[in-house]
Amino acid sequence: IGSTKPPVKVTVVEPAIAPSSPSSPRGNVNLALGFILGLGLGVGWALIREQLDRTVKSTDQLGELTGAPNLGVVLFDDDASANHVSALDTRSVKSEGYRTIRTNMQFVSIDDPVSSVVVTSAVPNDGKTTISCNLAVALAQGGHKVCLMEADLRNAQVGPFLGISPAVGLTDVLSGRQSLENALVKWGRGLIDVLPAGKAPPNPSELLSSKHMAILIDQLEKQYDYVIIDSAPLLLVSDAAQLAAHAGGALLVVRYGQTSRDAVTRAATALAQVNARMLGTVINAMPAKRRGYGYGYGYGYGASSKDSDRADAKEPDAREPTSPSAGPR
Repeated sequence: IGSTKPPVKVTVVEPAIAPSSPSSPRGNVNLALGFILGLGLGVGWALIREQLDRTVKSTDQLGELTGAPNLGVVLFDDDASANHVSALDTRSVKSEGYRTIRTNMQFVSIDDPVSSVVVTSAVPNDGKTTISCNLAVALAQGGHKVCLMEADLRNAQVGPFLGISPAVGLTDVLSGRQSLENALVKWGRGLIDVLPAGKAPPNPSELLSSKHMAILIDQLEKQYDYVIIDSAPLLLVSDAAQLAAHAGGALLVVRYGQTSRDAVTRAATALAQVNARMLGTVINAMPAKRRGYGYGYGYGYGASSKDSDRADAKEPDAREPTSPSAGPR
């Protein structure tokens, strides 16, 4: 017990060497792990969004939902709110979409050609009025005699888009206050004839479903090669479905990434319930990065690119009417 010898002896076996790099944190390892984890989370989130996204983003989806052919794709345009009639510039990329629709419309029904087309959408803000105006211009550029009718009596936009006063128009003709000749307006130096909405009526549905409306459409079909009718959205009111039953058929406009698949299905059902014919669909505002998909389909369905080039070479250069003349006929 009285011994002073220590119980533990410490001996330096080898001197310690200072490390050249820290043991923690391990930068390269942590960076690699972070990249793998971030990639996994990104892929997972993308898959979840894809499963939850119920909007229309392809012509294949539209075909499955409606059973109708897609007649064309129109690219997204940041300047659309300022330049509603981009089809006037025949050299623009966006105008190619309208020419594709024009070409494909001629192949929808060869045995029973359609001359009156109701342009509608499932819900508001899908771009139906923009499509109506530009399609009418594209058809006129192709050498056809075209009348553009504003039949969305609840929210008339054709007049403001084209710089035409809607004070006298369709409602005045149907009520007998004005003749058709006095109500028609020449636009774009005579490129197309426009029938504005006229005074807002208290009963738009009754007016548009009347025998007078059917007679008017028949009269216009005899005077023009094409009658393009801009109408109200299908899921808000019954106006468009009733008009489509009178006309040759309907063209359904769908906005890329905005219109839901359920809305498209319900719109197709609304047309079927009145035995109206859906001529086809149009995807509006598709991102430019997907342009090859849309236009490639359009050429394959309607005509070859060489045929389209030959047709466009015969068209007049319609870029000049940037300040369209509008006046009573």
